[in-house]
Amino acid sequence: MSGPLPEALRELRLRSGMTLRQLAARTGYSASALSAAETGRRVPSWALTETVVTACGEHSEDWRHKWWGVPRADPAHPAPALPPEPVADGADPRRCGCEEDAVTVHARSVLWDQHVEDGYVNINLGVVELRYSARRGAAWGRFTGTRAFDHLATTRLAEVTARIHRAEDNARQEYRSRYVFDVLWGDVLVTRGATLWAGVLVHFAGRTVGIGRTDPIRLP
Repeated sequence: MSGPLPEALRELRLRSGMTLRQLAARTGYSASALSAAETGRRVPSWALTETVVTACGEHSEDWRHKWWGVPRADPAHPAPALPPEPVADGADPRRCGCEEDAVTVHARSVLWDQHVEDGYVNINLGVVELRYSARRGAAWGRFTGTRAFDHLATTRLAEVTARIHRAEDNARQEYRSRYVFDVLWGDVLVTRGATLWAGVLVHFAGRTVGIGRTDPIRLP
């Protein structure tokens, strides 16, 4: 980070006549931490900023606006790890910006209802959703497992196939992956005013044990 706050902290220290080592001795912060704050390698906490400003003989409240002006990232919405890509059939919904306004237009439970082991019947494995971004004009399938599925996946190889199908031209996308106890989604199809549905297959040791599909929905 570069900008007003790091530069202002450095100018403040220089005006005080102290070296980094002298400021470190007075504040209790290491010289490396102070240097990182002055050069912008690290966003300084308010505690560090307040301590430095006070040690240099100024009122900390006069600096609070400078500190609040530092840009901050929201860890709940990090920047994508991979570069963005255009909206097109087969694109990843997160990389092409579809998650920004995404809504679930239909959802259905996925059951393991045949040849279930140990005498259980109709185990709810999860939910398949038809996700839609109106801004991008694209839809995709998403699967979220239940606690019961998480438990079963600890004792056997579990895989999930996420599907999306566009009825008018029979276009489809499929993505199969080992289940890792997290939400799994497939690639998008652009909607074009067509009718789409999402589906999911759940596999145990290569055998398909659960199939789910949303209602077909016409999407702009």
